[in-house]
Amino acid sequence: GPKTGDPRLFETMDELCAAVKEQFEYAVKMNVIINNTIEHAYINFTPSPYHNLMHPGPRKTGIDINMGSCKYNYFGSIGTGLGTAGDSLTAIDQLVFKQKAVSMDELLKALKADWEGYESLRNKCISVPKYGMDDDQADKWAKFIADTFMDAYERHPTCRGGRYLCGFFSVAQNHVLGNDTDATPDGRKANEMLSDSTAPSQYAVALGPTATHKSATKAIDTMRTVNGITFAQNLDINSLQTERELSKWGDLIRTFVNDGGMSVQYNVISIEQLKEAQINPGAYRDLFVRIGGYTARFIDLSKTMQDSIIKKATQAC
Repeated sequence: GPKTGDPRLFETMDELCAAVKEQFEYAVKMNVIINNTIEHAYINFTPSPYHNLMHPGPRKTGIDINMGSCKYNYFGSIGTGLGTAGDSLTAIDQLVFKQKAVSMDELLKALKADWEGYESLRNKCISVPKYGMDDDQADKWAKFIADTFMDAYERHPTCRGGRYLCGFFSVAQNHVLGNDTDATPDGRKANEMLSDSTAPSQYAVALGPTATHKSATKAIDTMRTVNGITFAQNLDINSLQTERELSKWGDLIRTFVNDGGMSVQYNVISIEQLKEAQINPGAYRDLFVRIGGYTARFIDLSKTMQDSIIKKATQAC
C-alpha cells in the first residue's frame, strides 16, 4: 500500500484520518481495477443470452446485459466489519490523543503482541464506548468509516458505464476476514471475527435495541447504500409474549425507518434453546436463524458460527 507515514509521529487524529483515507482510496482503486478486468472479460467473452431474455433493456436494444444495456447499471461493493473499524478509531482517539493514556508506540506493540502482556491496556480499549451504544463519539467514527468507504468507491466508473455503489453486509465473511486480520485497537484479538455487517461488535455493551438502532441511523447514510444493508439483531423471545410488547416492537421498527434506517432483520430466539440445539440437534431441525444476509438452519451451521450467534447480545424489547 501507499506510504502514509509512521503513526508514532502523528500528533493529531486528523493526521491519522488523512492516512486512513489514503489507504482506503488505494485499496479501493486496486479492487476496482480487478473488478473492471473481470467485467471486461465478461463483456468480450461470455455473452448471456438467457439472462438477456429476463430484462427489458437487452430485449429492446439487442445489447448484451454485460455491456450495460439495463436501466440500472451500477456495480455493487460490499463493506463489513463496520463496528470493528469504527471502534478502533474511537479507541485511538480517546486513549492516544484525548486522554493520552497510552502512546501510539505502546499501542502498536500491544497489537503486534496480540495483547499478550498488555491485558490492562486491552481492558482500557474494550471499555471505550462502542458503536451500537448510542454514543455520539463512537457513532461519529463509525460514520467516518462508512462515508470514507463510500466516497472512495463512488468516484470510480465501471467499464460498462455505470457507477460503483455500496452496501454493508457480511454473509459470514466477517468470520473469514477475521481469520486474516491481526489484533485491532478496539480490543479484538488476532483471528477473531470482525463485527457482523452493520451490527455492533462483540465487545459493545448491550444497552438494548433502541441504542443499537439509533447508532445505526447516525452512522449510515442509507440514501447512498444502494447495494443494500444487513442489520441483524437478536431479541429475547420472552420479551415478545404480549400484545403490548409486540406493539412496542412495531414502534421500534417504525421509528428506525423514520430516522433513516433501511432494513433490519431480527432473530427472535432463546439462548437456552440455542444451547440445547447444540447438544441435541435432532430435536431442533426447524430452528432457523438470520445470519448477515441469509437465513440458515441453526444445526447446519459450524460450531464457530453457532457460538457467534449465542455470544451475540440478546436484547430485550
